[in-house]
Formats: sequence, C-alpha cells, structure tokens
Amino acid sequence: VPRALNGPRGIFGKALVRCYQRTATLISIQREHMTSLTVDGTRLGTGLSFRHFDAPACGALVLSEWVEELPEAFAVGQELETFVTPEELREKCRYLLTHEPQRLAMVKRARARVLREHTYAHRSRPRLEWLEQPVGRPTQVHLSRLDRGAAPAVR
Repeated sequence: VPRALNGPRGIFGKALVRCYQRTATLISIQREHMTSLTVDGTRLGTGLSFRHFDAPACGALVLSEWVEELPEAFAVGQELETFVTPEELREKCRYLLTHEPQRLAMVKRARARVLREHTYAHRSRPRLEWLEQPVGRPTQVHLSRLDRGAAPAVR
C-alpha cells in the first residue's frame, strides 16, 4: 500500500480518482458500529460513505461490508457486492478476481446508477429543498442551476 494511503492526510482529488481507476475491486470496511447515536439510541447519518459512490463513478467495483442502507442505493449482487464474514470476503474476492466479465458488468451497472441517481447534484437536492422552506426570512435556492451542473444560486 502506498504511503499516501497510510498517512494521516490520505489522498484526495485527482490522485484519489487515479487510485480508484487503478483498482479492480475496492474493499470497503465500514465500522458501522462507530456511527454516532442520539440520546434515544437512533443512529445519526448513514453507514454509506463517499467511497460507495466515488469508486463506481471512477470504474471500480465495490465489495463492501454489509451496510443497512446499501439496498436503497444499489442493487446488491448486481451493482456491487457485500460481505459479512472474513470467509465471505475471501470467497467473493476470489470469485471477482477470476470472473472478469461479470465484475466488469457490475462496474458498468454501478457507474450508470451513480451517474443516474447519486451525483452531488442528486444527493444535495433534498437539503437544498429543505433550505427553500420558509423560516423567518425566506431564502431562495434556485435548483434549476443544479440541473445544469452549476452551483446553486442563493439569493
């Protein structure tokens, strides 16, 4: 593993894109048990990480530790793979490394799903719609610019 991946700074931007593009299968271990909880015990946020979306967008297959929200975002077994035990991880790694056409088909489907449903524009839309709700002084966030890939105009 390159030192940049082990250090406290990690890699970002174009270097991360190149890393994903050189990766046949990215293994994602979530540590979901470390997610923050509210006072009543409900989990804050999600077990999904940026890598679930970034890696397929760059052409890498994700082999992820099971995360509860994955089926809401991807077709498990068709667009990415999951594992629960170390044995299952080993089996799926062996399979994916020896069945290149199947792996590439999964990558193609996952990338299409990300571009169709999970870009930053798609994923930020609910937050921007929430911001449009009147609270005191109304704020207008024009989502039409977001549809064209531009930054939202706030007035």
